[in-house]
Amino acid sequence: MLQGVEIKNDVLLTCDYNQSGYFLIDRSTKEAMKLEEATGDNRGCFDLQMLPTFDMQSSPFVFAKARKAISLLNLKTRRVYQLIHKEEMQSHTDWEKLNCRRVNGRDLQITYVHFRENMTFVEQIIVPDLFFRAL
Repeated sequence: MLQGVEIKNDVLLTCDYNQSGYFLIDRSTKEAMKLEEATGDNRGCFDLQMLPTFDMQSSPFVFAKARKAISLLNLKTRRVYQLIHKEEMQSHTDWEKLNCRRVNGRDLQITYVHFRENMTFVEQIIVPDLFFRAL
C-alpha cells in the first residue's frame, strides 16, 4: 500500500502500487471492496486527493493519479472514470504530483505532473462545476 485517505471514521481508500484499482476498506467490519480501474494497465497509484467539496452523499469524488492516468473515483456508486491518459506520468518521487482546488467559487483546478521525453511537465486543467453535477 502506497497511498491512503481516510474517508470517514474506520473507512479508508487505498491502493496497491503493483496493481490497478483502488480499495475501500471498512476497518470496523474488516471488509474490503475493490473499485476496478477503467484500464488494467493503469497501475502504480501514488496520489489520492479528495475533492474540496467531498461529502459521501452529495459529492463522493476522489481523484487518483497513477502511472498512466488521472481517474475520478465515485465512492458512492463505486465507479472509476479515466479523465486524463498519458503514456507516462511522473512517479517515484516523494512530493505531491496531483492537487485540486476550487477556483472562481465553483470550478476545480487540477494541477498535475507528468513525464515526457525525459522532461517533467506541470500542467493545469479547469474542470467545470457542471461536470460534477452531471455525474
